[in-house]
This record gives sequence, structure tokens and C-alpha cells, in this order.
Amino acid sequence: MESLLSGFVGALIATILSIFYLYLSEQARLRAEVMLEVVGYFDDIYTRLQMLHVDKDSGYTGKKKGLTDQEYRIASRTLKDLLNTSKVGVRLAIIYGEGHFTGTFNFLKSSCLEATEILWSATPQNWDEKNSQIIILFKEKIDPVRKNLERDLINGTRFLPIVKTFFQRWRWWTSCF
Repeated sequence: MESLLSGFVGALIATILSIFYLYLSEQARLRAEVMLEVVGYFDDIYTRLQMLHVDKDSGYTGKKKGLTDQEYRIASRTLKDLLNTSKVGVRLAIIYGEGHFTGTFNFLKSSCLEATEILWSATPQNWDEKNSQIIILFKEKIDPVRKNLERDLINGTRFLPIVKTFFQRWRWWTSCF
């Protein structure tokens, strides 16, 4: 009887540990996917902003433009679509919850939108001013925040942050009862 009870306790502990391990490994996988999606999302925005910025600078400073008018419109439309989508931010909020990551994501997205609006409002007459605003915006806001978000997302895929989130959710769930 004693060995039966000890076998049952051992099986129960093994089941709990395997469920915990499955949770941790699934969270690590999901967080890695979201991290790559967020990084790719901002890479796409950054690339298009840079392409449009270089093209406007070339056109307004008398150099040869790199894009045709149709290519410029397509890049602008794609950039607008990227900035208007909420899919990536929602997925980030689902995996990490609404907090630091979501706030940083939204700040970075709105900063990219601000840079885009400055770029789109630029004319040959105000290019020097708008160009300076865009460069300062990238140097002081977008680039540092983007770098920090990437680093934080990478760290979020590690063991300890996942365990911490597990216990926070566990406390919340047990407080409901």
C-alpha cells in the first residue's frame, strides 16, 4: 500500500512538472515568434521610411532620384498600411499582456507615424527643416527605443521572465477564487 501511495505521489509530481515544462517551452516558442514578428514589422517600416527619405532628399537637393513616382507611391502606400495595422501590437499584447512591451511598441509605432507625417509634408521649400526634424526624431527617439525593445523582447524569451509571468498569472488566477 505504501509503495502504491508513493508511486501515485511520484506520478502526480511528474505530471505537474511536465505541465509546467510544457507551459515554459510553449511560452518561449510563442515569445520568440512574437519577437521576430515585431522586429520584422519595425524593420519593414524602417526600410520604407529610409527609402522614401533618401528619395525625397535626392529629389530636393538636386541629385538623381532613386525611385520612380509609381515606386514612391507603392512604398508610401505600404508604409501607410503597416502603420495602420494593429495585428502585430495585438499579438504582442496577447503574449506579454498589456504593459511595458505594449506601451513601448505603441510609442515606437506612433514615433514612426510622426516621422512619416513629417516626411509626407515636406516640400522643396521646407526640406532642410523637415529633414532635420526626421533625423533628430530617429536619433533621439526611434533608434534608441527600437534597440531597447528588441533587447527586452529577446530577454523576454528567456527562462526567468517566463517563470515570473507564470507566477504572476497564477497569483491572479488563484485570487479569482
